[in-house]
Amino acid sequence: MSPSFFLTICLGGILCLTPLAVYFLWLSTLNRRSRPTVVSTPWEFVAMLCGLAGFLFCLGVLLALLIVDSRFFTGGPFITLGARMPWLRWLWAAGLLLYVATLAMAIRRGLARRADSLSVYNIDAAVLDAAVEDSLTMLGRTPVKVGATWNASDQSFVEISRFPIFEHSTVKFVTREAPLKAALENELRIVLPKLPAAVENLAAPWIAATGTCMIVAVGCCIALIFALPFLP
Repeated sequence: MSPSFFLTICLGGILCLTPLAVYFLWLSTLNRRSRPTVVSTPWEFVAMLCGLAGFLFCLGVLLALLIVDSRFFTGGPFITLGARMPWLRWLWAAGLLLYVATLAMAIRRGLARRADSLSVYNIDAAVLDAAVEDSLTMLGRTPVKVGATWNASDQSFVEISRFPIFEHSTVKFVTREAPLKAALENELRIVLPKLPAAVENLAAPWIAATGTCMIVAVGCCIALIFALPFLP
């Protein structure tokens, strides 16, 4: 294999793995704190997108290279196929446009679904339930928990989605009363970081180890790039 191929693979590895490693290390930090951490769910989604940005960008670049017949493919099967079937370039262009449109729609839908929500890291389910019940009571409601939803007077206020392995919960405010929603969110933002963290978070060491392995892989890619001039 040519040095240009190794260089492309290494640069792609650096571009893809670096933001993802930072994202995993950030997650491991949130899951190892001595107190629960409250993060706005839309911003959590943005952080995940930043972690995947390298992969999303590289896929778009690959489609673009197929369209313009980059030198990376000169003499290869793609350019040979493109010379025999000129319409193939328009097919790849349509694929690129579809990719960009699908990605934009997925991001928009993801942000919309995560509106009016909070992500709480490193907290036990019982502790979170007690905090939600106390906050609703303080705001003049008499809450009753039905499944994963807190109700009062035939009205739903809060839905909680639980991820036990990560000791992580998503609190979604479903009440139609905007002032109550704002007051409840502010109260939980104040109360939750003061509560004790989960006793044992099994996922935190694995998340940290995964991020560290990615950093090592990025370092290997960088070392290989500097070693390319000395390779036979």
